[in-house]
Amino acid sequence: LNSVALDESLENLLKKELDLFVNDKDFYERVGMPYRRGILLYGKPGTGKTSLINAISSHLSRNIYFLNLKNITDDNELSAAFSDVPENQIIVLEDVDTQTDVLHKRSKNSSFSTKSSNKDKDSKVNESSKFSLSTFLGCLDGHTLSEGSIIIMTTNHIEHLDPACIRPGRMDVHLNLGYCSHYQIKKMFK
Repeated sequence: LNSVALDESLENLLKKELDLFVNDKDFYERVGMPYRRGILLYGKPGTGKTSLINAISSHLSRNIYFLNLKNITDDNELSAAFSDVPENQIIVLEDVDTQTDVLHKRSKNSSFSTKSSNKDKDSKVNESSKFSLSTFLGCLDGHTLSEGSIIIMTTNHIEHLDPACIRPGRMDVHLNLGYCSHYQIKKMFK
């Protein structure tokens, strides 16, 4: 993580979270949780989200598997894409809000009364993405993931994402990457 200049509090939080995840697999077994971790990186364009992903990969010596949801045609293909990633790797969904509107916030109007035009938004399927929100959430919950997976989602617009996609338990760590602070600028020039 030394190759990126994070805000000091974010840097400390991320190092702590990654170290706990890597070094405390037994905790997940004791509490009956799948051994996986979700990280949400959000903020304005150009604030270092992609660079941070590469730094995390290097720090943990793990490969990155980029998953483009635009290429997924149905629920089975989505489940297969997640389950095909080997153990202890990083799955990245970059700019996830632009890849599909399946992950966008559900509106209050999308109830049973609009089912005929919208389908039920809990198993929301649209014409451009043929997979459902419920299958995506199931994948994040770890049922199809290999042990030790880290899922990293990035977005410039967190406000567009359905809260179910980014809640704790799915995206455990939320890092808002802003423009450089005085601390970060000094760190870059050391």
